[in-house]
Amino acid sequence: MKLLIKDAARYLNVSKEAIYNRIRRGNLQSIKENNKTYVIINELQEKELNDELFLKVQDLLKENIELKKEIEELKNNINLPVVFKAKWILLDEYLLKFKEKKRDKIKKYLVSRLFKSKKIKLENNQIYIRNKKLSKI
Repeated sequence: MKLLIKDAARYLNVSKEAIYNRIRRGNLQSIKENNKTYVIINELQEKELNDELFLKVQDLLKENIELKKEIEELKNNINLPVVFKAKWILLDEYLLKFKEKKRDKIKKYLVSRLFKSKKIKLENNQIYIRNKKLSKI
C-alpha cells in the first residue's frame, strides 16, 4: 500500500512526525515521486505498527489507572487532620483535648500558672503548653 505521509499518519493513527521518525529509523520504506513522499506499508509492517500502538495504549491505560488511584488517595487524605509534632503547642490547641464545659476552668488555671511553671510559656503574645509526649526529645 502506498500512501502520502499525512494519509499514512491518519491511517496508522499517529502524527506525521512519528511517520518521519520511523522512516529515518528504517522501520518504514518511503519513495519520492513528483516532489511528494510516499510511505509503503505492507501487511506485516501494518501489523507490527498496530501491535506497537496497542502496547503503548496498554501502558497508558495502566498508568491512567495508577494515577486515578493516586488521585483518590489524595482526595481521601485532604480531610485528615494534620498533627504537628512539636515540643510546645498553643493553649487553644491543648484545650481541644478536653470537654467544652471544662475548657474555661482549665484555661484560667493554666493562665494563672503562666510564670510559675516551666511547662507554660508566653511567646509572641501566645501562650504555649509543653507537649508531654515530646518534651524529652
